[in-house]
Amino acid sequence: MSYLLILFLIGLFILIHEMGHYAAARRVGIPVALLSIGFGPKIWSFRRERTEFRLSCIPLGGYVVPVINSEADFYAFSVSQRTIFSLGGPVANLIVALFLFAILNLVTTEFSLYGILIKPFAQVISMIAKLISLIPLAITRPSELSGILGIVSVGGAFVGLNAEKILNFSILLSLNFAIFNLIPILPLDGGKLLLYALEKLDARLARLHMPLALTGWVVLLGLFFYLTFQDIQRLVR
Repeated sequence: MSYLLILFLIGLFILIHEMGHYAAARRVGIPVALLSIGFGPKIWSFRRERTEFRLSCIPLGGYVVPVINSEADFYAFSVSQRTIFSLGGPVANLIVALFLFAILNLVTTEFSLYGILIKPFAQVISMIAKLISLIPLAITRPSELSGILGIVSVGGAFVGLNAEKILNFSILLSLNFAIFNLIPILPLDGGKLLLYALEKLDARLARLHMPLALTGWVVLLGLFFYLTFQDIQRLVR
């Protein structure tokens, strides 16, 4: 049961991330054609106004597609609009982490406005600093990284059905989504933000988007298969 809970939480935080992009797009006037949780063939979908909300079969993340006919249409939106659109997902994950820290403080300590309204900000900053400090280990010790299978296996064994552990794991998962997506590699949000900043310096640099995105996809897919292979090895030992 706890392993199914971890799968549910992963899907939930992907949904929160993509809904953050969707809300940001709507806020700055970028119409949305599609919001998908997962990649690949469609499993289920529904339509609201002009947006299709879709569940796809490969649970590697999600994406939001604006209403455009070409890449040129997307770049017709201002850099500020596109920047806010890209920030929407990570910001949504950060907001949820703040909310979860407030709940955790409420159930583990005596009720106080400080624990609900102020302390969560310090806790989020502290955890982000710890997670960022671990990034170099991903380069020097790649064998210690885990993919989705590893997260489900370790997370399920850790949380059980303990409410406090579930909250702690959810906070960690939400902040991991935010930080990972802010890594400056296309097609991640951080890569898009970096490219938009460069575009501010020289509009011609926008041409780098497609080749850098294709390279980034190759790197990310290679990482996914590497981590999945490692997870399977650990599970069968």
